[in-house]
Amino acid sequence: MPCAPPLAAPSHCGPCAGGSSSFGIQLGTFGFKDQPVYTVDQPDGTGSVYSVNETFVGATYAQNFSDRFSAGLTAKFIFDQLGDAEGNAFAVDFGTNFHAMLNNHPIKFSFVLANLGTNLSYSGDALNADVPRNPLPGEPEVPTQPQPGELRTKDFALPTVFRVGLAYDLIARENSRFTLLGDFNQPTNAKAGFVVGGEWGLNRLGGSGFGAALRGSYSYTASNSAELTTLSTDLSSREDLQGLAFGGGINFTAASGFLLGVDYAYRHMGVLGATSFFTFNVGW
Repeated sequence: MPCAPPLAAPSHCGPCAGGSSSFGIQLGTFGFKDQPVYTVDQPDGTGSVYSVNETFVGATYAQNFSDRFSAGLTAKFIFDQLGDAEGNAFAVDFGTNFHAMLNNHPIKFSFVLANLGTNLSYSGDALNADVPRNPLPGEPEVPTQPQPGELRTKDFALPTVFRVGLAYDLIARENSRFTLLGDFNQPTNAKAGFVVGGEWGLNRLGGSGFGAALRGSYSYTASNSAELTTLSTDLSSREDLQGLAFGGGINFTAASGFLLGVDYAYRHMGVLGATSFFTFNVGW
């Protein structure tokens, strides 16, 4: 079944399903636009706006090495826009998947090492600045024109993440299943976190090629416990909801093996509010 982004954990949509090897491409983007610009000199706003956008494109190759073990490698380019500044980087992800049976129910174990790559560096008009020409010590100050200059930025590493996941089908029937999912993750730039969730999947609805799934999860990261204020405010109540997510999806599988699916997921981002995710899947 298709997987929604907030419920990232081992599931039944592995890249090696149905063959000894597989190749795929992916595209993702996240951002916002038209945000007011505030400065110390103009706390009510300058009248201008800025936008933020993060985009990646990648290609994946995966291989079945046995009837129970598979592994895959993803290479991706990352593009980051922060106002008039732009950055880019290259990274790879590596993961493995092992599946077996426990009490006649499918169980899967996976680990992923993500974002191993180059440092992220920035350039662009936002780094341009006018540098005043200060007079030499002891010399009188005279009118001068500022000289063009460029701010120097420091490259920084991508947040490499190690993830371990486990999925177990509590209900495993011919055309329906209920899967419990668990995920432990350790990024290099924060404390460890985890995800717990479940997925109810249905196949061949009414004997057709249509399938559907419902999902729910809760994810914990170190930021969930951040103390934003010592007083109880509306921000505090919204922060308590951070990490909750739910969603679902439908797909169609033709007799030839062609698959078409769409997924939706809703996730609460704490003080940032709610976010919707849409995923479209095509396979053959």
